[in-house]
Amino acid sequence: MQRDRQFLLDMLQSADLIMTYTASCSKAEFVANVQLQDSVIRRLLVI
Repeated sequence: MQRDRQFLLDMLQSADLIMTYTASCSKAEFVANVQLQDSVIRRLLVI
């Protein structure tokens, strides 16, 4: 049960970080920024 809770918390944290990473970013800026794309993809893998 504790392990499941930790997985859910990791997923929530990853979603929150994706929102933080992309909050002030337009679609064009996102497409042009490979480092940002990699960061978001990494967090999506956690989810």
